[in-house]
Amino acid sequence: MGEGIKKLLLIPMGLDRGSREAIASVIIYIIATLGILITLQRAGIYLRTLTVLAGVLGIGIGLGLQNIASNFISGLTLLFEQPIKVGDFIEVDNLLGTVESISIRSTIVRTLDGIFVIVPNIKFV
Repeated sequence: MGEGIKKLLLIPMGLDRGSREAIASVIIYIIATLGILITLQRAGIYLRTLTVLAGVLGIGIGLGLQNIASNFISGLTLLFEQPIKVGDFIEVDNLLGTVESISIRSTIVRTLDGIFVIVPNIKFV
């Protein structure tokens, strides 16, 4: 789906590779969220009830999974502010390589040896 968005919408717009990746990721997350909400509403589940439940669960999960939450927020920061982009050559924690993809929780870097390494986004922020 992400490749289709890039080919049909973003490449014709003349955006650079990093911008295309960031915009495609955001579009996919928005479509997935809307799809889940529409499915729940069609199934007869009231979204107001889910809001209260999500708030309570969010507090518990946020405290229990602070590391994942910090990587998630860092991923959003990387996607919107773009301090690094797909295709950039970077050095982080004595690791040299090219950014291959940026997701919400981690970034994949291809080293000079051709090895793909998953780096948590918190390392970049």
